[in-house]
Amino acid sequence: MRHPHSEVAQGVLTALEHYRSAIGSDGLDLYADDDGAWWKRDEEGWDLILRKLHRPHRANIHLVDASADGHRYRFDYDGKRLGSPALVHEPGAVSAVAFWLPTEYLEEQGPVPGVGYSRSGETLLGHWHEGEDHLLGATGLRSRLSCPGTQVEEMEGGRAVVTRGASPEAGDTEAGQMLPGYRELAQVLEPWLYQETFLPGSAFSEEELRRWERRFLD
Repeated sequence: MRHPHSEVAQGVLTALEHYRSAIGSDGLDLYADDDGAWWKRDEEGWDLILRKLHRPHRANIHLVDASADGHRYRFDYDGKRLGSPALVHEPGAVSAVAFWLPTEYLEEQGPVPGVGYSRSGETLLGHWHEGEDHLLGATGLRSRLSCPGTQVEEMEGGRAVVTRGASPEAGDTEAGQMLPGYRELAQVLEPWLYQETFLPGSAFSEEELRRWERRFLD
């Protein structure tokens, strides 16, 4: 959200309340303090979270569940004071909020509209203008995306939404399910391919990471 914390805090709180209602009041029972230590979210802890959320300029909040099989639910919010001198060297800075759901919840409830993104502090592919490149915008996308099931919806400000069916497809290369619609879209957007920063000591090698990023291109 390209808006300062002071403008979005109330909306974030409303969204958090809806989220807690959907997953149950015990779904987020641990919270992180300003030093990164985790604490049981009792009544006092919840009051602290609300005070942080109502800070006038900045808020950083993290909540998770304490289930034995890993964190199935998670809430992350990073509300920034956009336009402040401290962010003058970060022109792409945004306030960001993330709500996590386990696969089992999605299978039970059906597909949930949203964006899957693992690092809420980073920005996604942003705004474009029709005149900058003939491949961009709704008109350019429609001319390049011909696979059945792909839909391009034009929005205000030269933006467009591309959808592929009612829910994500997993594919299966061994069964010949190569997801041609995904590959077609990936080829159109290849000039803006995002590359994750490789961290030494990760579970995967840098070669494996790059191969995963190009799984619909190579």
